[in-house]
Amino acid sequence: MINRILLMALASLVMGHNVQAKSSIKKTSADPAGQATSSSISHKSSTSKRANTAQQKTQTQPVVNQNDIRALSKRLEHAGSAVQNKSQVEHIKDLMNAYAEGRENNASGEEQQSVVGEDILACPNFEVEKIYPVSAFDGTNVCPSDDTRMLYVSTSGSDDNDGLSPETAFFTPKKAVDLAVSIRNGQAGTKDWVVLKRGDEWRGDDAPLGIIRPDRAEVGQSKTDRLVITAYGDGATEGLRPHLRGDGRTILNLWNNADAPDAGYLTVSGLKMSTAPGTGGTGFRLLYGYVKDIVIEDNEIRGFGVGIISQGGNLTDNPNAFFDKVLIQNNVIADTASSPGPGGHSQNAFISGTKSLIIRNNIIDHGGWAGSRDNGLDPTLIVRCNDNEGNRVTVDHNDVGYIDACPAESNPVFAGTESATIFNHNLYLQAGGFPALVVENIITRAASHGTQARSGGRIERNIYARNPLAAFVAGGALNPSYTNPPLNAYPVPLDSASSMINNVVLEGNDINTGLDRGFGFTHNGAYNNHMGGNLFANLIPTSGQYNNSAIDVLCGGGEYSTPEGCSGKVVNNVVYNWSSENGRGGALSFNLNQDFGPYRMKVSNNTFQKRAGHSGSSMVGFKGNRDSIYDAGNRVRFSNNSYIHSDIFTGDADNYQATGAQFALGGGEDPVNYSEWLNVFEDNAQGFTESSFTDPCRTLATYYDDVVLGNLDNDNCALMHDDDMFDDFMSLLKSSKNRFTPNPDLNSLAILNYIRAGFDMSQVETNVGDATGSDR
Repeated sequence: MINRILLMALASLVMGHNVQAKSSIKKTSADPAGQATSSSISHKSSTSKRANTAQQKTQTQPVVNQNDIRALSKRLEHAGSAVQNKSQVEHIKDLMNAYAEGRENNASGEEQQSVVGEDILACPNFEVEKIYPVSAFDGTNVCPSDDTRMLYVSTSGSDDNDGLSPETAFFTPKKAVDLAVSIRNGQAGTKDWVVLKRGDEWRGDDAPLGIIRPDRAEVGQSKTDRLVITAYGDGATEGLRPHLRGDGRTILNLWNNADAPDAGYLTVSGLKMSTAPGTGGTGFRLLYGYVKDIVIEDNEIRGFGVGIISQGGNLTDNPNAFFDKVLIQNNVIADTASSPGPGGHSQNAFISGTKSLIIRNNIIDHGGWAGSRDNGLDPTLIVRCNDNEGNRVTVDHNDVGYIDACPAESNPVFAGTESATIFNHNLYLQAGGFPALVVENIITRAASHGTQARSGGRIERNIYARNPLAAFVAGGALNPSYTNPPLNAYPVPLDSASSMINNVVLEGNDINTGLDRGFGFTHNGAYNNHMGGNLFANLIPTSGQYNNSAIDVLCGGGEYSTPEGCSGKVVNNVVYNWSSENGRGGALSFNLNQDFGPYRMKVSNNTFQKRAGHSGSSMVGFKGNRDSIYDAGNRVRFSNNSYIHSDIFTGDADNYQATGAQFALGGGEDPVNYSEWLNVFEDNAQGFTESSFTDPCRTLATYYDDVVLGNLDNDNCALMHDDDMFDDFMSLLKSSKNRFTPNPDLNSLAILNYIRAGFDMSQVETNVGDATGSDR
């Protein structure tokens, strides 16, 4: 049985909006010249980790703090006072308020019963069929109306049936969807529910749900009278889902190619869609906009070329052609890989031309590659082709049946396109859309980026692990020159359109042996991006030579930058053990264009640590000379940061390669040691030779060992990079993802807070009103 972690004393719990990256570092004394003279800190043994574990058990339906929402709205209104037309400020405010309102209604009982938790109730009059509520975009729970038509689908049914009861179910899902989207009684839109039997499996041509055409009134009528595709029958509490096994086919297409701005209201909930990695297809494909209120929840989507696509229309020709109000929550999206053939790009989710997008509480794992990072599936053993009946097959190249299975005219293709590349990601949020809200997800093992938010976004309370580049936020959507006409014609960029708050980033790695990475978060020209309260820890050691900064600030004139400049905050973060022995990078790096505006970047109250012996890395590094960096103090201002290294007080200011040269200006041409840093750049900095974090070796593998297996005596530092434990834990998380019987020990915030507690960082809660994070 999974062990529960002890709660920290209530006095030590701090709400997420007061989060401050704290470290119990003993302060040093200073001589009259200002040089620190001593540092005495001890590293606590991991054998005491149980007593020091802090985990806050979160409720499944928290009541949103409306005071926080109102305070956020007030700040956003002030920031947007000079904005013309419908601004990004208003967009973020509307998005946050709509989501909070729906969740508060559910929590207070004003709507139907909760759709999350083991106390979930079936919809009225559907207790026997075990049909449960689904969500609208704003969190409202929806059940069938009195005049909703229920269309049942089961592998024991027949397409010659009427589909109106479990006893007369259809056989193929497409038959039911085609009937549901037909115009009924002259009404525009439908309120039909298509329900597939739990535990049944459809394969090949029987698996797809078909095509939905919003321009033909083939979606819902309203928020509560909506088109729903979900499940029925036994097995809900065991997480059993109806299985649509596409074998390379796309499961659902929503295709809109006419101006239908009032179309929308679709929920797909409780299904499993899969295909073998490398065989192609898409789970959900939403093409061309004008469609609103789309919910994809509680599904398992595995193995496709792309798991979810939401791609609006041509924004240059018609900036209103967005998908609007798209909610992707409580899903497992994993194991995507390119189909055979050159140039295939694979993502767990690709989003473009979409606004009011929320991606919440999903497990998004292993996106964009299969087999090994270097070669994909072994090309000497595996071949894919079409058999004599035209079906795609995968066979062993050495199998005697190879000749029969893959006739010469089928043009057999060897595998190999499934390797990790720079083009394949877990979440790819393309420029030209609106900033998304990405919260409380577990995002792991991407081919390249865990989250690539080119259009800006709010990335908050997520866990990132084993991604070559955890996440970046850019300013594509905020750049009036990016689209014509501009998406938002405003003279001043936003104050609150992007943030990276209270996340945990672990075990950065490389794309493959030829593409060294190991980045944490990148502020890529996203004006006023706030990066606060994050933890970056325990880079996986590699031999890479490329930059591997935990925090990377890029401010230049590229397509993802705003013309007004790059501003923001880097505050209250902790960086620990994030450098390669022979690499560059380290805790924080800047790449600033001298001619690109005033930056006004604030860097304060962070804790930056550098591994001993890593001579090629620095805690803070810049490209460019001192004048371009500081410009009379107008560009980057440092204050009250803590720096940890065993040689912090003995560094050689004249030799960047020396272990004590902690700061690098001009790409290493102008090394600065701690003493000079104090005297010239940050007089209130604090230096330490050791840390005293409670248990800084915590990772997903140690959570599995400590909490799931209950092995409290094992040394976390010896287990933190254990591949088998990591794999076992991810398998458990994905197989246990079930909204009916959620396990509090497998909740993303429980895991996040366990890891934060190892670094003595305050705990965070689910609280939509806290989206602005700490020190805002």
